[in-house]
Amino acid sequence: MQKKRSIRSKLTETAFVLSCIAGAVFSIWMFRKALNQALYKLNETPIATITFKYKTAQRKFLDRMLWDRLRQNSPVYEGDTIRTAPQSEATVYFSDGNIMELYENTLARLSLQENSAAVDFDSGRINVRTGDSGMKIRTGSSVLRLESGTSVSAAGTAAAPKAQPGAAGTETSSAGTPQEAGAVAFRIQVQTGSAALEAGGEEYVLEAGNTSVISAAGSGPEPVSLAAVSPAPEAKFLNYSTEKLPVAFEWKLSGATGSGEDVTGIMLEVSSRKDFSLIEEKYAFSDVQSAVINMPAGISYWRMYPNTADTAETADSQSSVDAQSSVADSSIVSGRVNVLYAPVPVPVAPADHYAARYRTKKPSVRFIWTESEWATSYELEVADNPQMNNPIIRQRSPQSSSIISLLEEGRYWWRVTPYYTINNTGFTSPSSVSSFSIVKSGELPAPELLLPVHDGLVHTKLPEISSSKTAENTAGTFSNVHFSWKDNPEAASYTVKIGKDSRLSSPAITETVSDNYYILNPARTPLENGRWFWQVTVSDVEGNTAVSPVRQFLAIDADIEQRTLFPPDGYRLSDSRTQDTRYVWKTNMPFATVFQLASNASFEDCIISQTVAASSMNGRALMPGEYYWRISAEAGGMVLNTPAKKLIVEAPLGKPECIIPEEGGRAVVRPATPFEFSWQPVEGADYYQIKIYASDNLDKSVYEKNFIEGQTSSVDMDSFPEKSYSWSVQAFREETPSSSRSAGYLGQYSFTMRKLRPIDLIYPAKNETINGVTAIKTPGEIRWSAVDSPAESKLVVYKNSVSEQNIVLQADNPKQTVKLPRLYEGRYFWTVTGRTIDDLDISSREVRRFTVTSVPKLPAPAPVSPAAKSVFDSTYFRNNREITFRWKPEPSADEYVLRIYRTEKARSRKRETAVAVFEKSLPRGTTQFLFTELPLLTRGSFTWSVEARSLFEGALFQEGEKESSEFEIDLPELKKPSVHNTGTLYGK
Repeated sequence: MQKKRSIRSKLTETAFVLSCIAGAVFSIWMFRKALNQALYKLNETPIATITFKYKTAQRKFLDRMLWDRLRQNSPVYEGDTIRTAPQSEATVYFSDGNIMELYENTLARLSLQENSAAVDFDSGRINVRTGDSGMKIRTGSSVLRLESGTSVSAAGTAAAPKAQPGAAGTETSSAGTPQEAGAVAFRIQVQTGSAALEAGGEEYVLEAGNTSVISAAGSGPEPVSLAAVSPAPEAKFLNYSTEKLPVAFEWKLSGATGSGEDVTGIMLEVSSRKDFSLIEEKYAFSDVQSAVINMPAGISYWRMYPNTADTAETADSQSSVDAQSSVADSSIVSGRVNVLYAPVPVPVAPADHYAARYRTKKPSVRFIWTESEWATSYELEVADNPQMNNPIIRQRSPQSSSIISLLEEGRYWWRVTPYYTINNTGFTSPSSVSSFSIVKSGELPAPELLLPVHDGLVHTKLPEISSSKTAENTAGTFSNVHFSWKDNPEAASYTVKIGKDSRLSSPAITETVSDNYYILNPARTPLENGRWFWQVTVSDVEGNTAVSPVRQFLAIDADIEQRTLFPPDGYRLSDSRTQDTRYVWKTNMPFATVFQLASNASFEDCIISQTVAASSMNGRALMPGEYYWRISAEAGGMVLNTPAKKLIVEAPLGKPECIIPEEGGRAVVRPATPFEFSWQPVEGADYYQIKIYASDNLDKSVYEKNFIEGQTSSVDMDSFPEKSYSWSVQAFREETPSSSRSAGYLGQYSFTMRKLRPIDLIYPAKNETINGVTAIKTPGEIRWSAVDSPAESKLVVYKNSVSEQNIVLQADNPKQTVKLPRLYEGRYFWTVTGRTIDDLDISSREVRRFTVTSVPKLPAPAPVSPAAKSVFDSTYFRNNREITFRWKPEPSADEYVLRIYRTEKARSRKRETAVAVFEKSLPRGTTQFLFTELPLLTRGSFTWSVEARSLFEGALFQEGEKESSEFEIDLPELKKPSVHNTGTLYGK
């Protein structure tokens, strides 16, 4: 009974599960049907397609009440109502070719009437570009008929008649138009083409540039004092550089606002905020109807309004919002400019000058370039000329890459041009032109085998040494065998064949590797002792193959050594040392060793092929050239050769060519100056040796220097006698690990030595000081001497500095004693230049300086009488009618000047002044003077002095020092006589 209940329970559970699954399938099917009904109408043809740039939009079918959220490229049907969310933008592509852009917070119903698109526009903002069939826009009871090729912007908002932008209680739309409860007003702006407006029972024609405001009541268009022609209210611009983009603003302005105020111009404001709470730029324009404003990347909001006397006055004292308070809403024009940064694409791959190679299959070239965010597709062009004329390939790609496999061998140039649907821009701003090449290669080169070397020895086991020092070698561990060859960059794989047969028809080992080497482990793949052959086949990606030659090697599991030691590979050996060179190697093979030396690497014609028992061999004389050497042994029917090592035998180094002194020339030796020998460098020389011999004794050198690293050597030859000499110079190279020591050919040259003595300056001596009186009255002489009589000479005397402008004396070929002219105070320089009859320079090695002092004053004659502080009173003058002045003589004086001064107190009584009362010039030899003009000496203090002077050629030459002496005149002071009035005298 329990078993029957269990079966019944399982059947019940199974039925329940199946019913749940069926319910789920039915629910999914109903959801799919409902979803398709919401997004599509199966029995109706769409009239348009809608796409989105920002966010999305909602759509309500004509016969439904629910709003659907649309997807990208959704179909639009007859009578569908579309509304956009905040910050959303959508584009509707009508089937008749018309295009309409809907901006945020826009509500419109779409239809197709008489094969022409029609829109019922309630609120928000739209922009329409008509195709060939034209279009209708209905706003309330007004209808706007658009001709083909017309672009119109329309905005509708619910606003109070005189709302103030940015004022309290208003809400600003995305376009900057305030929204407030009230009647709906529509602003229509015709940008291109023409339109017909039916409103209030009348028809009006709107041309390009016209802006009109109509109400929902259907009244006729109201005039506006300001209409913006460009840019469009929701304009987008592509900017291909990082600089600000110049945007052209154009407007039409009437003479007065709606309130009758006179318009003086417009105000244009630019802000990054929709509510204009922060204004970055503000401009005032008058007498113009256009301007260019540099706009940054991104979204910028702008508005313009008429500038009247009231707004100008308010703008000077208040904010921008206050300045607009007197402007009607219909006079405020606003919009949004979106500058989209669209950088020019940059070619990435193939890189400039890239070369793609192939043999049989044309390569697939992948083109990659940088992406432009706003481009919808790209046009790729490939041409065979840098001007991109008549492109070979022109294809369109929605991605920033493309692969082309059709190009033949040659050089090509390519570029891409982005395609922009924004503003119907199309193709613009192509990238720079980049070039690449497609090269068809020749045959795939055969691999060049490296290891093991041909006829080389390969160890398959390594010896294992016991820890005991006395233990012998035991059976070692296996050693990996390395096979390698030169890498081929075009190789896709390598196939290695190893076998006992030289034809490798049945190889024991066949391996395919991707690297240029193969490692064989004898523990897993045994490699028995004996001769083996191996070969490598290379394959490229196209399936082409190339086979290397077959190379043989000897495998052995013993520890055998066979290698050459000296000279190393590439050793450079001087031909003079070939017989002294010893060839050394190391081997432990129990076979006869053959030393081989040949002039080529193949050893086809051996110069030496000799069996030796030792591990070295002496060399033999070899001519300069390239040689190769190795050792060889025969084992098990196989010849084991070490790798050939190159030996370069070189001729002696070149002979140094002399420079100074030249062959047969003259070596001019100057006093205390070593003579410098010089020669041309010898390629490869490390140092040089120089020797000097007397020409009459070439067996013994008089000078020798053995290690000179440069190409010059200074030799002190001041003690050498003047005669003929011979000198030699030889180049040497030092021994290095890669080359032997080498000597060069000897350069031997002769010369004649001549000792040269420069002109000796005698007087004036160095830093001589000459008295200024002597230099003028009795100028001395310049004296110089020369061991060799100069063929030409010149004496020059300078004053103050050695300069052509300061020459005071110049004499060509002067005598060795020259009288000096009169020299006045200052510093003087002089020198003598000269050359011998054989044109050797014997000019003096110095420019001497001497000084002429200033002319000194003569000493003052010492006063004798009257003695200092002498007093002459009335007693003296009763007996004498003169005063005698005496002084000591000055031998150099040509005249004396006697002066007498009266000493008077200054008004300040703080200092005295001397007033001259007498001066007299007296001839040479006078030592006294009898002064008789006593009336000049009235009561008071006096000073007297005598100045000695010298004359030269009738003119004053030297003045003298002055020594004064004082005396006093002490006479009674006379009273002023009293005068009586005598009246009128008789006879008067």
